[in-house]
Amino acid sequence: MYAGCTAFDDRTNDAAVTVDFSTAFGSPKCLRVRASQTISVTGISGFHPFRQSCGPDQKLTSTSSPTTLSSLAVGLYGFYCPNHSGSDGTGMGLAVQVVQ
Repeated sequence: MYAGCTAFDDRTNDAAVTVDFSTAFGSPKCLRVRASQTISVTGISGFHPFRQSCGPDQKLTSTSSPTTLSSLAVGLYGFYCPNHSGSDGTGMGLAVQVVQ
């Protein structure tokens, strides 16, 4: 479990997946996508920096907005704002559950 997520917003059928990280807790906070999908993360700033905490592999290569997460391996990824959350994502965090 990451960021307190026990259920995930299923976006596996969406053509485009976007996360707005400028809101108080990110929107959506708990996200399910397919490994073949790309996620665009907007709203990253000096006030809301975007860091990767966990995951099957390191996918965060840019901390500017927007940043793109792609070619994700199956598993659970955790991202957070170090200004508003611990590395467990319980404050301002994003959990991404990647399925086949």
